[in-house]
This record gives sequence, C-alpha cells and structure tokens, in this order.
Amino acid sequence: MEKVRFGMIGCGTVACYGHLPALTSTPEVELVAVSDLNEARLAELKEKYNLGATYPDYHDLLARDDIEAVGIATPLDQHYPVVMDAAKYGKHAFCEKPIAETVEQGREMVTAMKQAGKLLAIDFEKRNSVPYPKMKELLDKGAIGELKVMRFIGNWQGGRWASAERYRMLMTEGLGSIVDCGIHDFDLARWFSGSEFAEISSKGIYVEDYPNPDHVMATCKMKNGVLVLIEAGWAYTHTTPCHEANLRADLIGTDGVMGYADWQTNIEGEETRKEFSLYSKDECYREKITAPGKAFGRMYSLFAQSIRAGKLIGLPSGDDGVKALEAALEALRQAKGD
Repeated sequence: MEKVRFGMIGCGTVACYGHLPALTSTPEVELVAVSDLNEARLAELKEKYNLGATYPDYHDLLARDDIEAVGIATPLDQHYPVVMDAAKYGKHAFCEKPIAETVEQGREMVTAMKQAGKLLAIDFEKRNSVPYPKMKELLDKGAIGELKVMRFIGNWQGGRWASAERYRMLMTEGLGSIVDCGIHDFDLARWFSGSEFAEISSKGIYVEDYPNPDHVMATCKMKNGVLVLIEAGWAYTHTTPCHEANLRADLIGTDGVMGYADWQTNIEGEETRKEFSLYSKDECYREKITAPGKAFGRMYSLFAQSIRAGKLIGLPSGDDGVKALEAALEALRQAKGD
C-alpha cells in the first residue's frame, strides 16, 4: 500500500508520547510536517524526526497539497477550528478525544468532514488496545452469556504526572476527569453493549479548587437494559510521595465474567501489574498483559488503511465521538449540580 502522508497538529504531551512515535514507526504512514505554537519544541522535533518542515501556523501545514491527512492533538478548545479547517483544505483527520467542547460543535465537525468527502476518526484508543479487542470478541461469541453489567473504574493522580500546568488545563478547559478520561468508558459502554444510553445519573466531589469535580461516579442504563458504572477520579494518592493507579474494566454476563485490571505503582520494590481474567462455563483463567498500553501504531495503521479503502475500518467515527461526548457532558452537568 502506498504510504499516507501525514501532518501532525499540536505537539504537546500526548503527541510526543503517542502520536509522533506512531507516525514515525508505522509502515503505512509517513510523517511529513508538524505544527505547534511552541517554536522551541518545533526545532527539537525537526531534529529528532528529521523533518523537512515545521509550522507555527497550522494553516500553512494544511495548505500543502502533498499532505493527505492530519493527526490532531491540540488542547480541547482547538479541536473544533482545526477539524473544520481540515475539512476546508480537504484533509482526513484523526482527532484526539473528546471530539469537541460541545455536542453542537461535534455535530458540525462531522457534517463538515462528510461534506468534504473526508474521513474523521476519534482517538478512543481503548477499542484497539490490549485486551479490549479480545474482550469484545469473547463477548460477541457469547463467552459470558448475555451482558448485564459493565463496570469501569479509573482512579489515579491524573495529568499531574506531566506537569502542574497540564493538570490545571485538564481540570479547567479539559472539563475534568469524567470528560477527559471518563469519555473513553462512555464510548466502551456503547461499543460493548451495542446500544445507546437511556439513563445517566451522576454525583461528583470537589477535592481541590477547580471548576469541575475531581471525582465522579456515574450510573447509567443502556436502552437494551445493560447497567453501567463509570467512576473517574484524579484525587487518588495525589498528595502522597508514591502514586498508585487503580484501573478496572469488568463485563458481567448471565454465564460468566471477564475483566481487565491495571494496577500501577511507583513504590520501590512493588510490581506494576496488568491482567486479563475470564470466568466462563467453559474455562477460568488469568493472564498477565505485557503489551503496550495505548495502541497508537495500530490506530494509525487502521486509519491509513481506511483512507485507501474510502471508509473507516476498526476505528471510532466522528458520530461515535459525538455520542460519547453527549453522555459524558450529561454526567458532568449532574456531577456539578447544574
């Protein structure tokens, strides 16, 4: 397959640990140019990845005829204008989650890309990250019978690991834990159940002085009757010298249970563990997971294949992004008591 030539817009934390390494190591794609407001960062990236061009103004990148598609990892408030401009310039777009700040913006983005005849995919990376594809396959084969309950738990210190400034941004413009991280689980709830949300009820707690709650619990019901718990908290060991992440996903059916546990710590001598488990009528087992956590390479490979095929293959669409955002924003609204 002829390589798809990409530009990257927004070269901050997520781009540097995920998008850029994938764009420079995935056989089906070629990174041509990058854009970021930070010119010192651009200079570093130009040297690191041997790039021919970098642009402080992303419009200059979009204007290049030899770039077919763009990855977008700007702050949330820039997703809407960048995707709308990508549509105007006729570029396919792989956009970070959440798709936009509002459902209305998200719908406009979807419409604009469809009218331009270009593909829009959203970075709900869990759909392609181990062990979620396996869980989906087993679920669809009936390994645990009829799905009845889903439980998603995400307790950790949040974006503080990168910097205090990044964490402040995620808790303000980023809309906090239930939107920035929890939106993955609202997407998984739709993906696993094959249904839409019928009811959403949530409560939130303010631990620090931010406009959005630090810890939110949402209980939901899907239209097909599946019960869902989504818990997203960033005030978890955040004031302690050693940090822990307690991340879980459990699918409970009429004939069994399957789950994913990700327990991370920086306590000296303690081991970080990732584990998949299945308890079904036919077999019961646990297995350690050693695969990388986020499948950026897999997603860019699929996006390149999608562009050549003219339709999305194995990736969440803009419509998926809008529906997950709608659910996450409703949970946030209730958690804030609005």
